[in-house]
This record gives sequence, structure tokens and C-alpha cells, in this order.
Amino acid sequence: FWLDRHMMFRQLLDHLDKDTESALDGNQDPEIYKRKLNQLGGRLINELHGHHQIEDVHYFPTMALLDQRTAAGFEILDKDHQHLDGILSGLADAANGVLHLNGAMAGFLDAAATMKDRLNAFRPMLNRHLIDEEELVVPVLLKYDPPQFR
Repeated sequence: FWLDRHMMFRQLLDHLDKDTESALDGNQDPEIYKRKLNQLGGRLINELHGHHQIEDVHYFPTMALLDQRTAAGFEILDKDHQHLDGILSGLADAANGVLHLNGAMAGFLDAAATMKDRLNAFRPMLNRHLIDEEELVVPVLLKYDPPQFR
């Protein structure tokens, strides 16, 4: 379940990136792009926030108790979540900048380009964070097989 969530985040980001690129190239109707951006962008942001809250409050403290050597790593991941929350806020602002414009209005392509820039900046940070989590969490899950995470 947990790794499936990470895969979903990566896939949502891929879809957002491709749709934004398509809108910028004029290959996607602006209103269709806005509808997809609203749906997929909202899902990515909301699901990531929820996922991070569960990790910070439940998963990470539980795993740190199972293996004390991981505690410092989980503290770093918690700080990553705080940093990513700020970036997610900027991503939401960029998406709202697109959503508030009519596709035919001046500024729409500039707003979509800003969205693309934010996605490009977010992708490597999110990917690095997810990899760090996976490298810390998977060994704990495999070694201890905690029943609450099955």
C-alpha cells in the first residue's frame, strides 16, 4: 500500500507534466487542461499532505521505535515534509494562476509556463524524498514486519 502511494504520486506528477506541456504546445484545449489540472493537481497536493501527516504522526514514530538506528533518518524526513509543504503551496498558487484565466486570455500561456517551471522544480525534490523514504522504510518493514503496516 505504502509503495503504491509513492507510485501514484509519481504518476500524477507525470500526467500533470505531460498535460502542461501539451497545453503550452497548443495540443490541448485550455479548458480541458484546466479541468485536468484542477482534478489531478488537487489530488496530488491533497494526497501528499494527507500521506505526510500519516507518516509524521503514525508511521515514522512507530518505525523509529522498532529500530532506534532509524530515528535520525525519520527526523530528516519529517523536516523534508515541512519543506515540501511550502513547495506544494507554491505549486497550488501556480495552478490557481492557470485556473483563474480563460484559455483565450492574455497571460494564460505565461501562467501555464509558470506551472511547468514549478513542476520541473518539484519533481526532483519529490523523487529524492520518496527514494529516501523507501530506502529507510523498506528495510524496517522487511526486518520487523509490523502487523499495523500489513
